[in-house]
Amino acid sequence: MPGQARVTVARGTAKTLAAGAYGDVCVGCGGGGNDSHGNGPPEARLVLDGGTYQFASVTLAANSHLDCAAACELRVAGDVAIAHAGSLGPATAAMEALSVRLLVAGEVSLASQSALSADAIASGSVKVGVDGHAAGRIAAAEIELGPGAQFAGDPRKRASRTPLQATIRNQSSDRGQGRPR
Repeated sequence: MPGQARVTVARGTAKTLAAGAYGDVCVGCGGGGNDSHGNGPPEARLVLDGGTYQFASVTLAANSHLDCAAACELRVAGDVAIAHAGSLGPATAAMEALSVRLLVAGEVSLASQSALSADAIASGSVKVGVDGHAAGRIAAAEIELGPGAQFAGDPRKRASRTPLQATIRNQSSDRGQGRPR
């Protein structure tokens, strides 16, 4: 069960968080506007020490990142939203995507050029936007890949013999086919 304490990380800052129960999480909310080069909002970063975290919801604003420094499990009672060029996953390339477990009671949405690297289970849908990237394992009621979006499973694991229980829709293949979206 999530806690009440809201976690906010302002643009241009970073914060480390110990395992525990928290309310809504918003990384990249508030703070400065464009970076010093006029390239849009500066990065914001929330680093999780590792362990089990319970959140009411998770929102990552543009150019914001949620990184697990060690194996962690995120239990989210609501939705997870990752805006343009944001990411959620392991803090280093040396960690496996599956060292981050994401359990979401709602939906997971990734905007354009955002990334999710985790063992993710969502009760609702998982939507990966234009040129977005998902890695690891994903189980959801529906998985939707936008144009140019990529999904890379864990290459070291053998495919499960259990059939995928989801509808996968690739938006780029639906264009011009007269199918409803």
